[in-house]
Formats: sequence, structure tokens, C-alpha cells
Amino acid sequence: ATNASGDILWTSNDFLVATGVRPIIILVDTFGPSTSQSPLQGLYATVGGTFDFPNETFTASVRVLNAVPDQTAIDLYQRSAQSSTPSVVSINAGDSASSGSYALSVEQLAVPEAYQTTTGFDTSDTVVGTGTLVITNGETSTEVLIDDASASLDGIATAINTGNPSALAGIITDSEGKALLQIATLDYQASNQLIITVIDADGNDTDEIGLSQLATNQLSIITPAVNAQVTLDGTVFERSTNAITDLISDVTLYLLATSPADTLVELDISEPSLVAEDLLFSDVSSYFNSATGSVIFTAVTANNPNAVLYSNAFTLEKNQHHMLAITGLADAISAAIATEEYRPVATESRLSILHAAPSTSQVDVYVTKGDVSLENSNPAGNNIVPLVTGQFGLAPDAFTLTITEPESKTVLAGPANIESAPNGFFRYVVLDADGGGAPLQLIQLDN
Repeated sequence: ATNASGDILWTSNDFLVATGVRPIIILVDTFGPSTSQSPLQGLYATVGGTFDFPNETFTASVRVLNAVPDQTAIDLYQRSAQSSTPSVVSINAGDSASSGSYALSVEQLAVPEAYQTTTGFDTSDTVVGTGTLVITNGETSTEVLIDDASASLDGIATAINTGNPSALAGIITDSEGKALLQIATLDYQASNQLIITVIDADGNDTDEIGLSQLATNQLSIITPAVNAQVTLDGTVFERSTNAITDLISDVTLYLLATSPADTLVELDISEPSLVAEDLLFSDVSSYFNSATGSVIFTAVTANNPNAVLYSNAFTLEKNQHHMLAITGLADAISAAIATEEYRPVATESRLSILHAAPSTSQVDVYVTKGDVSLENSNPAGNNIVPLVTGQFGLAPDAFTLTITEPESKTVLAGPANIESAPNGFFRYVVLDADGGGAPLQLIQLDN
């Protein structure tokens, strides 16, 4: 892809095509963080979905806000967990995962088991029975109440889908027009099998009448469970799930596809690297480039790597700007990361407000036009808790931003005047005073 002058804007890598597939290549402006990469991003769209263009990679960019009022300064370290072939194995590391490198191949994916009622019902409205379904996956059991309102086949399917995170229920019609209930184990659960027991309101939990006919020992298996098989550093393992948590300490491996023959996926959990140093309270670091995917951030007291204030893993989206806000008082330190919008809108400004004042559990946010009083306005956001970011679009006009107590007009911070214009960005944070507590500060970040 070139511009009108013939300058190359974007070039693809090699990619595969197949007979009968009509892909669309979509080029979009990235508005991304890296000046060393193409200003365009390619998307590859088929009837199966829209995907990143093959072999196209982008970094993420992060900046850090020190919103810990009783810490004069902090340092921030970063570690990343990366898979060389994330289309085969995706990796998610917790903050206590040890640094190291591993080689893995996937010989077989786990297949979740699926079940079906052995006899058909006249319609999906047919009443089956009442009671409680106890659905167990791995070590987790969930009770699904089936009352008179949900006693039909349709009602039971809905109750399972809304009340159990490890199963999916649906109704099919067989060749004779009978309705059958199917219950499938969802993928990436602790196990690829379900155990369903029943507390039947008719007093008999094991017969083939009423709700008890939905116990797994009464159902037909229509898709048998198959275990996953992987090889890690030369040792073969078999697991009953595609979300494997016990091969590498504090790491979850998500199996997405089998490995091509004679190939290995390299998994790497990096050593800590210092990415922000002597960051004073209320200061924001410069952006730094980061790997994408699972990234572990550790905040420490400045110049003391052993004095850990906070450590956790976050997921960074590629080709996005992020802000990591760290806040809290004493030992109660927490953090949140949010993507920062850099794609302008031709008809309005983007306004974002981050509540990062740990001494105040909730605030209301008022965004009022310049000629409208606070007393005659409703909040644009109410009962906002710490580390939540509110985002708004502002038409071109003059506005006033004010932070108040929740359900009250008592001003805690502000007002700040905003002159909204097309393609504009306004980013604000609410902070404690130095050392913590009132008066709160409303600070505008660099646009």
C-alpha cells in the first residue's frame, strides 16, 4: 500500500490463500505508540472472522501514574510472559511466576464432553420437573434452582446458561419432532467433564421421572471427553482441560491448536526490568514500549527493590497506549491498567477522568456546560470508586468539570474549565493531597 506519491505505507508478509475463500484485507490507521512501525495495520477478514494480518506484530506502550500519597517516590519493574506461537499456546503468568524458558508442543487438544436426554419431549415447553441441579466441574459445584417458572425444557436450558459458568445448554429437535435437551461442558474449564446430580422435588433423586432424569448418569454422552496431550521440555503430560495450570507454577497455558509436526513453542517468562525510576507522587512517567499479552508489574519503594508495594499481572493490548495507575494508603495498595484512546473524532473531544484518590471511596463527576450551574445539573457519572475511569464525548463548546461527594453537590475537587474542540483529548485524574486525604486534587495530564 502506497500513498499518492508512491511512498510505501504498508507491506504484508507472506500469507496463505485457499480455494473458495474470498478474504478482504482491511487497512486502518493504527494511531499506535511505535514510530518505528507502520502507520497502518492490516486486518484479514473471512467468513470465519476478522484476524490480525499474518505475521504482523505491534508492541504496546505504557505510562505509570504514582497515586500513592504516602510514598514520596516509587520504582516500577516489569516482567513479561510470552509465547512464540500464541495461535497454538497462549500464556498467562501470575505475579509469583518464576522467570525461565520452556519448550512445549501440543499433540492433542482436550475435547469437552456433551450430553443429551435419552428420551424426547413433546415440545420445548413440556414441564420436566422442579428441584435443584448440582453441576460440578473439577472442584467447583454450582447449584441451579429449577422452580415452577423454569420447570420446562426451555426454562431449564435458560437456568443452566444463566446460573452455571461451566456448562452450556440448548434444545434440538430430532427427526420425529421431539425436543431434546443437550448440555455441553464449556472449554477451558477445570475439567472437560461434568457431574450433574439432582435434588428432585418429587423426593426421588435417582429415578427417570421428573428433574432427576437430567442427572449425568441418566443422560446419553453424544461427544465423549478427550484429554489434552502436551510435551513440556521433553516430558509428556495428559490433562483433562485446555487451560493447564499445574505444569509451570502460577502460569496458565491456554491450548488453542495442535503444533505443526516437529515444531516447538518457546515460552519465556523474562527477568524483571526497571521501567520507571524515582517516580514522585502525582507524577506520570514517560511512555515506554512493552511486550503485549501477559505482563507482570511490580511497584517498590524507590531505590529498594525488596520493599514491594504491589505486584500483579495485567494483559496489554498490542498497538495500544496504556496507563497503569497505582494507588492506595499504607499496606492497602492496588492498581489498574486502562487503554488510552488516541484515535481522534472529527466532531468532538474525548474526556477521560480517573478516580485515583484512595481516601475517598466514591465520588460523583459533573460535566456541565459553561452557562449551567452545578445546582441545576445531574452527574455525568455517580458513585465512582477508585481506579475506575469515566470516558465521555464532548461536542465543541465550553464545559466545567467538577468532582463532588457522592449523591451531593459538595465540591471535593475542581472546577476545571474545558474548551472542547474537534479531535481533542482531555485527560484528568483525581488524587489525594500529599500524604493522603483532603483536599483532593484534580490534575490534567498532558494532552
